[in-house]
Amino acid sequence: MVTTSLTNADIYGTAVVIQPDGKILVGGRSDPEKLTVVRYDDDGSLDTGFGIGGIATSPVDDLGSGVGNLVALDTENRIVVAGTGKVSPTAFQMTTVRFTSQGQLDLGFGNSGVVTTSLAGGEAFGHAVAVQPDNKPVVAGRVNSNLAVVRYTVTGTLDTGFSGSGVVTTSIGTKGSEGYDLAIQPDGKIVVAGVWVDGSTSDFLVARYRSNGSLDTGFNGSGIVTTSVSTGDNDISYYGVAVQTDNKIVAVGEGRQAGAPVIVVVRYNVNGNLDSTFNGTGIVTTSLGMGAAAADVAIQADGKIIAAGVAVENGKSNIALVRYRSDGSLDAGFGGTGIITTSVSANRDDIGRGTAIQPDGKIVVAGFIDGPDGKRDMAVLRYLGDGYTMFLPLILKS
Repeated sequence: MVTTSLTNADIYGTAVVIQPDGKILVGGRSDPEKLTVVRYDDDGSLDTGFGIGGIATSPVDDLGSGVGNLVALDTENRIVVAGTGKVSPTAFQMTTVRFTSQGQLDLGFGNSGVVTTSLAGGEAFGHAVAVQPDNKPVVAGRVNSNLAVVRYTVTGTLDTGFSGSGVVTTSIGTKGSEGYDLAIQPDGKIVVAGVWVDGSTSDFLVARYRSNGSLDTGFNGSGIVTTSVSTGDNDISYYGVAVQTDNKIVAVGEGRQAGAPVIVVVRYNVNGNLDSTFNGTGIVTTSLGMGAAAADVAIQADGKIIAAGVAVENGKSNIALVRYRSDGSLDAGFGGTGIITTSVSANRDDIGRGTAIQPDGKIVVAGFIDGPDGKRDMAVLRYLGDGYTMFLPLILKS
């Protein structure tokens, strides 16, 4: 485990990417509200050849949703991060920043490495980013009350080959919808996961778009699937989504059972139907302690599913990691029960947000903890394939 703190400032980890050379990128936010990327060497030490002392920070403000995969890597090892900037007290814009592989702003992208997208209505929120094989960044979020997907060219202009304008908004439900994560299939289709609200009801949402920006009618007939999981209560949201090698879609998030938060894992077939080979219904819920939620998902090479998030135990939040077999059952070969919760700081909250799997099968989780000085510190944990943690217990300050 590694924690990274800043002097007189909070720093949050919300997403993690493993570079081809084994270095670990963690995306997040640091005060005062800046998109931030931290790079670690394989042994957990800060990579001092990246940015300033291992940390790269955007020059623009980011409000930060605290969820979603806001960092991605392109084929040239450039780093793309996405978030939300505040234009005025009532106006917000999507913000996308690209860094070079050394952690410097990429002057070949947008305005000195930064692209801001403001849209009619004043509210444009970016929650997650993915990069296509052609290095075009795709950002998911919300515009006003509608699910939004925005695609940029390699140089940072809106891609007119995507719905004619580079921007797609999809109206779902009477009260709106929002995308918190996205994944790009090998065939170029874009999968977005989040939530939709209809009246007083909220349900989980997955939408799939063709590479030209149109909804994919081969997915549930409309390109949109909504799924109700919680009993007697509203679903909160999907926060993570991944595509298996067979193109089945796995989404994770937070639901409710008997009023308590639970981890929700749902698998869909390629056509958008719930996958009955996954727990018989396509849906798995996992209760932990006083409540739990999943913030991200990753698929192992053997098809096992990793969900990372948080569990509330004994009155405090702990980092939670759960592994499921391909059939939806808990994998007892992982920590003995399939479930691992890790308390980093005694009597203070620890939050898991992003996860990624190394080529050697080790599992990396990024999040943040309440530090002893009252600030939030970035936390990065690495687990062996059987669920036991490794990394030297380093505490790094910048």
